[in-house]
Amino acid sequence: MQAAFIQGADASITQAISFPKTGTYTLIITAASRGGPWNQQLQVVNVTIDGASVGTFTPSSPSSQTFTLTFNATAGSHPLSIRGTVAADATAFIDDVVMIGP
Repeated sequence: MQAAFIQGADASITQAISFPKTGTYTLIITAASRGGPWNQQLQVVNVTIDGASVGTFTPSSPSSQTFTLTFNATAGSHPLSIRGTVAADATAFIDDVVMIGP
């Protein structure tokens, strides 16, 4: 099992994703926030494909939450990036990323 730890603005994970055909895709991400008094703010996470935002989400609980983003993509390889946007001590844990295609 692997999970990503995103803390601070511009902390990110990026991976090339190969879309088999042009169409509408759905990205499902399970994420949580660091709880207790340690989080100064909630981390707002921005998801991009080819550098263009396809949506944001904000984990607000130390329990896992599911976030769904729908976007259009062309066939071929594209960089998918999941990036923090809050500069403070704001932490999001990313786990279980699923892409569903047309």
